[in-house]
Amino acid sequence: MPELSDQLRRLLDHFETHLNLDHVELLRARHRALLQGETLDPPPLTCYVPYEGTDHTPYPVREIIDNPQKMLVNELLIGFTSLFHTLERRDDTPYVIRANLGTGIIASMFGAKIEVLDDNPPWAYPLGDDRDIERLVNEPLPEVTAGLGRQMFEHYTFFKEVLAGYPRCQAAFEITLPDLQGPFDVAEILWGSEIYLAIKLQPELVRQLLDRTTKQILRTARALKSYVSDSLQPLGNYQHATAVKGQILMRNDSIVLISPETYAEVLKPYDTQIAEELGAAIHFCGDGYHQVDNVLSVAGLQGLDFGQPEMMDSDAIYEKTAAQGIPIARMNVPREQLVNGTARERFPKLVNFRYSAQNVADAQQVCSAYYH
Repeated sequence: MPELSDQLRRLLDHFETHLNLDHVELLRARHRALLQGETLDPPPLTCYVPYEGTDHTPYPVREIIDNPQKMLVNELLIGFTSLFHTLERRDDTPYVIRANLGTGIIASMFGAKIEVLDDNPPWAYPLGDDRDIERLVNEPLPEVTAGLGRQMFEHYTFFKEVLAGYPRCQAAFEITLPDLQGPFDVAEILWGSEIYLAIKLQPELVRQLLDRTTKQILRTARALKSYVSDSLQPLGNYQHATAVKGQILMRNDSIVLISPETYAEVLKPYDTQIAEELGAAIHFCGDGYHQVDNVLSVAGLQGLDFGQPEMMDSDAIYEKTAAQGIPIARMNVPREQLVNGTARERFPKLVNFRYSAQNVADAQQVCSAYYH
């Protein structure tokens, strides 16, 4: 086992001592039941909680990219939720860790420049102009270890080596896929905002680029298969500290900016390739209500994940998804609906609720009322 920093050693010792493996198996069973369409009372709830401790200090983003020890510390303290504080509650939050290298992993393999600005996730810059895109589509696909791929594999190798020395952590932690984005989101990173005009003016070049990004996402997901240890596979996978049906979560944030007709005609075939091969869920942030019917018609689609479902008509979406047996990974509802039980009446199954708590005490109060 690699020699550990004092902070990481103390953290892992803490988890090794306090993990409740019976609870871990219970929440895994609840997640599998959710994805299989069973009615649970209550449905699963994930609380996003900020880290409030004083014994440990998260690292700046720029320090974790090339340092898997610091990456693991941050995943335990300040991932989508603070797993450190999850030990203190008994909600349905899984112990999920990943190589959190931002949205530019696949784009960086194609040569996109990566930069960390302030304390934000790594930012990927577009390649340049149309000539760079023409060059890209005529070159062989890059190695999966190109760009941030090197750090990605180094982090996953480190996670598995370290957890081998902590059997309870190894049993409880879900090592999940990183953010591989989706075909169009990667293409948009590589081309920049000009891609929206190119869809109309250079549709064949756009399709060639989408073909490349689709193949690279699939190659990378396959290459990572032996590095992840996600107990939901092959039924689902853990992303965003929730259970997602399908073996990969495609991020499709950019589709909220285009018309339903353009998505169906140009982009949908590439999402379908991934969904049919792996079984996939699709994510987007923002108001993408105009794309919901399109997304639900993707062959091989198994789940949905919304960043801000409250920006859309959640009840109308649920009526559509429940009719198809499609689970929603994160459904936001007002705090009072979780506390008084009306949330489970609105969405009785095929939904994992998410609550973004103000602090640890707030999360504990909501969980106490929700699970009473």
